[in-house]
Parts: sequence; structure tokens; C-alpha cells
Amino acid sequence: MMAYMRTSVSLIAFGFTIFQFIQRVQEVRADELRFPYAAWWLGLALIFCGVAAATVSLWEYRRQIDYLWSGSYGAIAGERPEPAFTSLYAITCILILIGLFAFFAVLLSVPSSALPWAGS
Repeated sequence: MMAYMRTSVSLIAFGFTIFQFIQRVQEVRADELRFPYAAWWLGLALIFCGVAAATVSLWEYRRQIDYLWSGSYGAIAGERPEPAFTSLYAITCILILIGLFAFFAVLLSVPSSALPWAGS
């Protein structure tokens, strides 16, 4: 779980940083860029991957905990505590919300000319 969280935080932060950095470069050298909207798409892709990794890690962690509390492992583990919601869930959910906020912040800052479905 910790490796997933480290990776998702890095992806979200790196995606947002790339977006911000290249956006500032574009303000200075707008006429010299070959692919002017590549920063938005790359930033969105990295942020999306980070949110997806955090979501998958939450699902996989829950699946592993359920597996360890069932079957032959259940006898070793003892009585299952209630509730099963821990601070790890809270932190992961907060990270997912931060990632979604960053994703929509980048998505809504994309000019309409960069969107393929917006038309020319």
C-alpha cells in the first residue's frame, strides 16, 4: 500500500508540476512551441494515473484484508474488529480527492481549442 501511495502522490504532483511549468514557458515563448497543448494532455494523463493508482491501491488493500480475515487465516487472526475503516482509508480518500481536484483544475484550464471534441 505504501508503494502505491508513494507512486500516486508522485504522479499527481509531477503531472501538476509539468502542467504549471510548461504553462509558464508557453506564456514566454508561445510562438516557438511545436505542440502547444502537450503540457495539458501530459499533466492530465499523469494526474489521472495517480488517482487511478490510489483507487486501485484502496481496492487491492481491502481485498487483501478480507482475504487475510477469511478461511484458514481467520483462525490465526482471531476475531475481526469492527469497524474495518482505518486512518489508511481516510488518507487514501483524501489523496484521491486532492488528485481529482488537481485533475479538474488542469482540465478546466485547457483552452477550448485544445479539446478535440470542441471543434475548430
